[in-house]
Amino acid sequence: MKNYKIAIQGMILATALGATTANAGIYVGLSYGQANVDDNTVAGPVKESGTGWKFSGGHDQLFSEIFGFDTGWVDLGDQNERSATKAIDMETEGFYFMGTASHYFNKDVSVFAKGGVIFWDQDLRDTLTTRNDSNDGTDLAFGIGMQYGINSVLQLRAEWERYNTAIPVSMFNVGIALKF
Repeated sequence: MKNYKIAIQGMILATALGATTANAGIYVGLSYGQANVDDNTVAGPVKESGTGWKFSGGHDQLFSEIFGFDTGWVDLGDQNERSATKAIDMETEGFYFMGTASHYFNKDVSVFAKGGVIFWDQDLRDTLTTRNDSNDGTDLAFGIGMQYGINSVLQLRAEWERYNTAIPVSMFNVGIALKF
């Protein structure tokens, strides 16, 4: 819980800093996608995908025309594996904060890379053995993506992100962002 309080305070501070700049790069967004796990370290292989989503906000030109930040809440869905000897369910979620670097091809199309941290919580359940593990922590997160501005307010985004939690999860997502 302590990590979530720190993350919330960071989001508030980052939003306040973004609101003081002259650039109109502040945005909020909602994305939906597929989260994938490929790990052999806990109770055998978990190689499944689930539906994930995230709520994000940030500023794509906070420090210059290139550098900004992205922060938000991500739910990486439920991944599971079923066999005769095991039934594993895994859920991962958390707050993230990442610095961004963008390259604009024109006023509507850009690509970006980002890196930072995730304050995560991960639950793993084996329903055949009633084994339950719950982990939380702070680890690295990074991603790449592109965005297309439909108009001066609405953007379409596509991203791939990697969250290095206890059992790492990657997510490809598409979404919209509203720019202020």
